[in-house]
Amino acid sequence: MQAREGSEHPRRSRRLGRSDGTAQTLDDFLSLGERHTGSLVAHVRHVASLFTTAAVCAGIRGSFFAFTAGLKLVQPQAMRLPDSIGVRCLTGREPFPGAWLSLTLESIENDTRTALSFAFGPTREDGRLLLHRNDVLAQGLYFEEVVGLDYGRLEERWSGRGWLAVAGAAELRHQFRLTFGKSPLRRATANRVAAARALRFLSENEGERLSVAVETELPEKVALDVTSAPRGDWLPENLQAPLRELLGKLARRELPELIESGALTTETAKQIEQEVIDYSATPVVPPDIALLLAGATPEGGGAWTIEVPLWTLEEGPSDLTVRVHACELETGLELELRGVALS
Repeated sequence: MQAREGSEHPRRSRRLGRSDGTAQTLDDFLSLGERHTGSLVAHVRHVASLFTTAAVCAGIRGSFFAFTAGLKLVQPQAMRLPDSIGVRCLTGREPFPGAWLSLTLESIENDTRTALSFAFGPTREDGRLLLHRNDVLAQGLYFEEVVGLDYGRLEERWSGRGWLAVAGAAELRHQFRLTFGKSPLRRATANRVAAARALRFLSENEGERLSVAVETELPEKVALDVTSAPRGDWLPENLQAPLRELLGKLARRELPELIESGALTTETAKQIEQEVIDYSATPVVPPDIALLLAGATPEGGGAWTIEVPLWTLEEGPSDLTVRVHACELETGLELELRGVALS
């Protein structure tokens, strides 16, 4: 596998997925064969953010998977992963088409519990997905040999315990962005449509409980619990039109107008210009789907911090992040463009 052509950001790495309800194998990861008709999805993020499922399973990881001081853990005997696991992703009682699934396995070695995370998808129209043992092992092998993470001897270290969750907004945004990678991607357009559709579906059903139904009878020693994804940090509806207008002006380089309106300072304008030049990107007016990639964090008092990828001609949603501060005042909504930085 290779990074995007011309990339000068060595932080980028890879991830995969298939559109037929099964997972991708290592051969397709490495573009070594044509045995599968599914698509390769390249990961273009920092290695440390390889698993956005960390956010999905944050409640598990915080305290449980740290070094357990004063407690002698028993090294598990080698556990074999089930040959296949059939699951169904749901939003409320409805199937979640195009969803991604987070699988986290507990590993025990040298008195330390570790969470090994995987992601598979997208699900079919009925929300179903089939996880194959060989695909889990192939993904682990890839992370071990290519990315450099400690995923070796997976079945020897696995305790038999794990967690499943429907991937939330962060993971779906991530999968959508991956479809804009260059060769050797296949069926990128089809996957982009599926990811965009899943994003819209999730945002429209915000508040509904995301769940996973395991439809395969598991071996007695295997325990896969279901966890919940965090709520999405969706952009409030009243901020969508103003943000779209601001991003359009930024793309058209109407910085003097933004400075005159008070939405941008002269110093920040110079910083933005330099960031775009250094990144060698051509900003363009983003499509409406870009608003679903925007994360909005409330600060209280009617204020929000917004982060959204800068849309470029070369990459679509790029690794440059636009940071905006929004505040509802008595005189109306006030937006301030606070910068553009490499995420």
